[in-house]
Amino acid sequence: MRENLVDVIYSFDEEYRYEIYKENADLYYVWLQKKVHDDYMRDEMEFVSWSDIKDYIHKTDCLEKAYGIGNEGLRCLGGNYVTVKEIKYKWLGNFAPNISCEDKKEHITSSGNYLWHIFSWNYVEAIVGDKAKKEFERLRTKRMYSFNQFDNDEEIIKEYDELTPDFIENELVDDIYLFDQSFKWTYVNTHESMCGPYFFMIKTK
Repeated sequence: MRENLVDVIYSFDEEYRYEIYKENADLYYVWLQKKVHDDYMRDEMEFVSWSDIKDYIHKTDCLEKAYGIGNEGLRCLGGNYVTVKEIKYKWLGNFAPNISCEDKKEHITSSGNYLWHIFSWNYVEAIVGDKAKKEFERLRTKRMYSFNQFDNDEEIIKEYDELTPDFIENELVDDIYLFDQSFKWTYVNTHESMCGPYFFMIKTK
């Protein structure tokens, strides 16, 4: 069965995943699995079938529907149900941990300000402009996540695969914040032509 495996979609916390299989030319199906820890092998774990039920998808756009079922299923389970409000706090705390509360309130979190002001006010030194685009293109991360500055706090973060700077600039909304699952890097496209885009990666010690 593994030879028919097309892709695997992981939840944000990687506790669940959907495997997408191709059964024939016109038929795909998704299979939900959950991570379990092996009591006998302390640091190892594996994914096991969460259900014997397979969701079958037909017609020409079946692969797109398979991804849709997988992503929505993960969100419904809670494994991928991470709200914009939660992520905004995590994004700011992770990429700008040393900014004082006073500076955050004055330049970043208060009404009329933007989270990307951590870069434009030089609280955090980021790569800017075309150099930022090149750094983003060099990433080997296929799966990434995003939120928009004006997303409702209770909305769900969005998931993307292999975006390009041109697509982000032309097809996605302004003031979008992209990041990897581990929050090692972030790429921000702003609404200001003179500000950004910004790329920042946390240096590993």
